[in-house]
Amino acid sequence: MDATEHDPMVGGLSSAAVLALRQQYGLNRLPTAHAPRWWQQLLAQFRNTLIVILLAAALLSLVLGHLVDGAIIGAVILINTMLGFVQENRAEKAVQALQSFLAPQVLVRRDGAWQHLPAEALVPGDWVRVENGARISADMRLLEAHALRVDESLLTGESVPVNKTTSGDAGELLLRAGTLVTGGDGVGQVTAIGSATEIGRIHQLMGTTLSMRSPLLERISRLSRTLAFTVVLLAAIATGIAWWRGETLEFALLAAISLAVAIIPEGLPAIISVALALGVQRMAQRGAIVRRLPAVETLGTVTVICTDKTGTLTENRMTVQNLVLADDSPALLQRALRVMILCNDAQLYNDKSGIGDPLEQALLRYAGTYGVDVDVSRMKSPRVDARPFSHEQPFMATRHSDGIAIKGAPEWVLRRCRRMATASGVAEVVPAYWHKVIADMATAGMRTIALASAVDGQWETLDDGGWTWLGVVALLDPPRAAVPAAIAACRSAGIRVIMVTGDHPLTAATIARQVGILEDGPAAVVDHDRWAGADAEERQALARDVVVF
Repeated sequence: MDATEHDPMVGGLSSAAVLALRQQYGLNRLPTAHAPRWWQQLLAQFRNTLIVILLAAALLSLVLGHLVDGAIIGAVILINTMLGFVQENRAEKAVQALQSFLAPQVLVRRDGAWQHLPAEALVPGDWVRVENGARISADMRLLEAHALRVDESLLTGESVPVNKTTSGDAGELLLRAGTLVTGGDGVGQVTAIGSATEIGRIHQLMGTTLSMRSPLLERISRLSRTLAFTVVLLAAIATGIAWWRGETLEFALLAAISLAVAIIPEGLPAIISVALALGVQRMAQRGAIVRRLPAVETLGTVTVICTDKTGTLTENRMTVQNLVLADDSPALLQRALRVMILCNDAQLYNDKSGIGDPLEQALLRYAGTYGVDVDVSRMKSPRVDARPFSHEQPFMATRHSDGIAIKGAPEWVLRRCRRMATASGVAEVVPAYWHKVIADMATAGMRTIALASAVDGQWETLDDGGWTWLGVVALLDPPRAAVPAAIAACRSAGIRVIMVTGDHPLTAATIARQVGILEDGPAAVVDHDRWAGADAEERQALARDVVVF
C-alpha cells in the first residue's frame, strides 16, 4: 500500500485493504485462555511423590480386603486433591478478567470518513482518534497529539499519567492497548492488535505460567524422594524376612504396606494444602488472584517490598489545603485561579468524580469553591497551544490569546521567574522567602505546585524563563488508613519496606513517618542527584540502608 492509503486526511484504509489485513491478522481481541480441562486439573494434583505412594498403599489395602485402612488413606488423598483442584479451577476463571480492557467502540478513519466501529474490527494500519476518557483499544504509534496524557498504570503500576508526543522517545510515541487517556487527544496508527499487543503478551504469560517449584515444594520433593527410597527398601526387606520365615504372600504384602503407611506422614499433604488454601482465601478477599496454592508460600519468602507512594500508600484523592500568594488581593487570587483552570487537562463531572490527573481535579475543585465557573473561564480564554509536563522539564504551559498559564515543580519554576505578581503590579521575586514556604509545606506532608504566567510573545522562547511568579499551592494526599498496620505487619514478618516516589524529599519523608516506614528523627532520603552521583559501591550501600528514594 502506498502512503496515501494511510493518510487520515486522504482516506485512511480502504475496505478492500481492511479485508486483506483481517484475513492475515484476525480480529482485535484477546484469545480465550485455553484452560486445562477439569480432569487434567484433577490429575495434576497427583504430581506429588507422597500422594503417589499413599495412593498405591490405599489400593493394595483395598485389594487385600483391609477396607478401613484403605478408606482412611483415600480420605487423606481426597482432601488434598479437592483443595488444590477447587482453588486452581477458580483462579483459571479469574484470568479471563483481562478481556474487559479492550474498548468496545473506536473512532477509525475508513474510506475517507471517520466511523464508529467495534474495537475488534481494528486491523494494523488503521488510523484511530483517541480522546480524553477513552481506553486505548490496540497498540499504536502516535501521529498527532494535543496535550495528550495517558494513564499506563495497568502496565507499569505508575499512577502518574504519562505525556505523549510525536517527537519524543519510544515511551512518549507509543500508545498501549488497555491504557486510559486522561487528557488531550490525538491520532494513532495501529501497529498491533489482539494477542500481539503488550497486554496480549501479559495475557499469554498468565495463561502459561512457568513450571517452577517454590522453596516449600522443593523441600517436600526432597523429603518425598527420601521417603520413597526408604519405603521401597524397608518394604523389600520386610517382604524378604516374611518369605524367609515361611509367611504367606498376603502377610508379607500387608507387612510392607503397614510399614509404608507408618513411615509416610500421610497427614502432611492435607495439612500443607489446608494452610495454603487459607492463605489463598485471605488473598482472594483482598482481590488478589492466586492460580497455584504453592504461590502463597513463595510470597512468604519475600524480604523486601518496594512501593510507590501516590495512590499506593496514599489515597490518590488530593485536596488543596493552602494557596500562598505575594499578598491577599482579590485580583491576584483571580489570576491564580485562572492559571489553575486554564493550565489543566482535567474535567469534573461533579464534586466527587471527574477525568484526569487527581492533582488537576483538585485544582478545579478549589477554584470552584470561589464560585469560578470552569467551563465559562475556558470558553473566554480558549487554548491555542500547549506544552505538556515532562520529567526533564517539570512544568506544563498553555497558550491563550490573552497570555500563557504555567504550573510546575516549585523549585524549577522559581528559577525561571524574574518577578512576582503583587496587588500593585510586579516586584522582584525573593527566592529565599519562597523556598522557605515550599519547605514548610513539604515538611507538613503536602505536595506543592507552583503557578506562574508569561506574555504571549514568550511562547517560542519559553525555556529561557523570564516568567512572572504568582504563588504556590499545597495539596494533601492523605495516607490510606490501613497502610500503617500493613507496614507494621511487614516489619513484624521481617520484610523491609522501601518507598520510591517523585515527590519533594521533605514530603516523602513526612509521609514515610506517618505510615511507619521511617522512624522519628533525621530522615535518610536519597534524591535523584545523590543517586546519580553515587558509584556502584555507594549505591549498594544506599540500597541496603535507605528506605526512602
